[in-house]
Amino acid sequence: MAAMEAPADFPFPFKPYSIQTDFMRSLYSTLEEGKVGLFESPTGTGKSLSIICGCLKWLMDHQEKETKRCEAILSGDVSVLPLSDKNEKKSVVDDWFAEYDQRKRLRDEAFKMKLAADKRKQRQERISLLKERYGTSLFSKRQATVKNEKMSITDEQVTVASSADNELLLDEYHSDDEHMEHNDSFESDCDIEDEDQTVKIFYASRTHSQLTQFVHEVKKTSYKDTVSVIPLGSRQTCCLNKSVTKLQSISLINERCIELQKNKKKSSTRDNDTVKTKRHRTVNSDGCDYYKLNNIETMRDLALDEIQDIEQLVTLGRDISGCPYYATRYAVPHAQLIVLPYNILLHSNTRDAVGIKLKGNIVIIDEAHNLIDTISSIHSVHITMHQIQKTHSQLLQYRDRYQSRLKAKNLMYIDQILFVLISFQRLLTRSSDTPNPHTSTGTINQSQQEHCELVRLNEFLLKAKIDNINMFKLLQYCKKSQIAKKLNGFAESYQRDEATIKDDIGANTSSSVVRHQGDIDRDGIRSPLMIIQQFIESLTTADQDCRIVIKQSNDSSSQSSLKYLLLNPSVHFTDIVKEARAVVLAGGTMQPFSDFKEQLFTGAGVPIDRFFEFSCGHVIGDDQLLPLTLSKGTSGYTFNFNYEQRQDKQMIIELGRTISNIVTIVPGGVVCFFPSYEYEKLVFNIWEKNGLLDRIANKKQIFREPKLASQAELVLSQYARCIEYNGGISVSSLTGALMSCVVGGKLSEGINFSDNLGRCVIMVGLPYPNIKSPELIEKMEYLNSTQKVDVSSKSPGQMHYDNLCMKAVNQSIGRAIRHANDYATIILIDQRYSHPSVYSKLPNWISSQLLITTSFGQSFSALRKFFLSKKNK
Repeated sequence: MAAMEAPADFPFPFKPYSIQTDFMRSLYSTLEEGKVGLFESPTGTGKSLSIICGCLKWLMDHQEKETKRCEAILSGDVSVLPLSDKNEKKSVVDDWFAEYDQRKRLRDEAFKMKLAADKRKQRQERISLLKERYGTSLFSKRQATVKNEKMSITDEQVTVASSADNELLLDEYHSDDEHMEHNDSFESDCDIEDEDQTVKIFYASRTHSQLTQFVHEVKKTSYKDTVSVIPLGSRQTCCLNKSVTKLQSISLINERCIELQKNKKKSSTRDNDTVKTKRHRTVNSDGCDYYKLNNIETMRDLALDEIQDIEQLVTLGRDISGCPYYATRYAVPHAQLIVLPYNILLHSNTRDAVGIKLKGNIVIIDEAHNLIDTISSIHSVHITMHQIQKTHSQLLQYRDRYQSRLKAKNLMYIDQILFVLISFQRLLTRSSDTPNPHTSTGTINQSQQEHCELVRLNEFLLKAKIDNINMFKLLQYCKKSQIAKKLNGFAESYQRDEATIKDDIGANTSSSVVRHQGDIDRDGIRSPLMIIQQFIESLTTADQDCRIVIKQSNDSSSQSSLKYLLLNPSVHFTDIVKEARAVVLAGGTMQPFSDFKEQLFTGAGVPIDRFFEFSCGHVIGDDQLLPLTLSKGTSGYTFNFNYEQRQDKQMIIELGRTISNIVTIVPGGVVCFFPSYEYEKLVFNIWEKNGLLDRIANKKQIFREPKLASQAELVLSQYARCIEYNGGISVSSLTGALMSCVVGGKLSEGINFSDNLGRCVIMVGLPYPNIKSPELIEKMEYLNSTQKVDVSSKSPGQMHYDNLCMKAVNQSIGRAIRHANDYATIILIDQRYSHPSVYSKLPNWISSQLLITTSFGQSFSALRKFFLSKKNK
């Protein structure tokens, strides 16, 4: 069948703007043609609704097309044969077997599609019956059953025998060559139906709140009653069992959940084998009250029938005593739109564990401006000397306690782990004066107290003298034996017994126990072996794609650390691009696109003809936005906030005078971004000494972004109340407020400075990252060595450095305009913004209107004219 063309109209909740229609048509074509798309639509342009209506329209059309194709195949219509196959049939007309094989494959495919459709129909009939009975007899009986089970368990627990040591003892490790057991028993418990033979859309975003908002946006469309939507979350988000959620650590929550499932099976087996004999099980061996197949199946069906966010599903799970985590996983094979967080989609092991299959499906990643950094962060691992020492101490004591009861193979691998930990300690305690002949980038002395070195993975194994250890077998042992969980239980059980849990590294036992307690409270992990295990797993990756950061601290060895640094994020994105039918990266500020192409898609083998780029303007008119560059201050002093000149006191004073003039004509709120907290502090100290803060405060009450995230919301609300009180109109001398922010801080992303909250956004300088950072230097050198260098342009490393800066700028200034009736000015204070190489990397909707000024008078006049025009309206 011919490819579908993008329709002229889409079922939008209201009449769409032309840019929204363009977005949906381009998205539709990208999905149909199986391309890799980069989509930029400014914040406030209805991007989420455009994504929803564009992709779901294509999905419905595609399913209708496939249904017709299925019917044609079953009816014997040969016109649906692929063109290449029909031509081949003509050339081998006498080859009956080839024709038979072709028809058989098509009919098998059609039967699968028909079977899936029949199952969907049966499930819908089952859901209808459930909805008729929902809230009455069906669930009241289930609740009563749960209560009775809890009561019977309570009575039975009186005779339960304690066997804590047995629970902490490692099981016998039989063979290194055995396949890893599936550590999740859910699939074996449930009779999971075959996956629907329909294309699915996987939508991923960064935060839980963004995913919830997306689900609510779907409910606003006409698809709310026709499309099955399933949101996915972690056990930490979905779990209802208080004995599990209190563990805090995600790793511990996962382990405990799986343990409860296995205990429930063991308990059931023992109950069948004996009735009168004493049961030898722990208090928690009854399993989880919410892990009940019938309840989970009911919850799955209800979730597929009616769109609900994670919070609503958690409430439903509590009402019917069904696990939301497993109900949503159970629903994935039958859903059409799956909404999930980044960490599930971007981590292959997590995808496999959840049962996500990307083959032939659609992947849409929203808020993708930081996708490269996110992939690198997810797959990077950082361990400290403190964690290494603590793990070594605990594991040594564990071995000593159970040595007589552990099998030889367990002892062998425990000794290997201890050897690796000792090797890490020796490497980190080496004097910084010791020569480092194997250093790939050389030794970098950031200060007299710190020595930092980056080496390739194989070099690290040699330096640590652990190149003779088979990391693959060691990792397999750690996973299969669950030694990290056992050691954590050991530390938890005996942490109060100072005579048992000794610290063989610290000065004395008592002080060491007290010192470690803070870590327990902070992350919920009594033993850091889980983190050490993640680092060991990173040592099994390819040598060329990473570096190991060795950081030695001379003043305090506990501050020394090891870090696995991923340099090539495409290795973890290749499977997604190759398996998915189409991949779409969307965001409000995606420019510049070059980083995505070079660091993700080219490395993943995406051909040039598969790329598609879309960038649209804003929904506002040209008269609602005034972006301008400001190269000189009130006295003509040139602004250049580069690394060498940024501490120029005269320039900082000139900046204060300039801003004090700007705030006199800007109504409402002014948001001013600085490159860092340290620089903002320096500027404010100089302004205060020269009376400039008082001059600014005469017109705008000054607020400063706090470093603590917990305080950001309070400061923002105070800022908003101040502006609301003044209403943008002079009350006494105040006309609003000024918020001092930091690029990359709490307020530079996700905060909407709409309407009076952000009538003017000021960007001071270009926020380049620290060029002396060892990790950044290594990343730039890696890009220079792996990417093609165009002699007519900058090196790949330098382009990456520039792009990091401009992405931060774009993300910050994009906070200004939030809807069609909003208006604002954007002032870029630095003479470098006047260079085409810089402003060309701004979003098109800003750069197309950018006013490049040569004097403060020209800028001030344009600002006054802009706000007078709004006042007159």
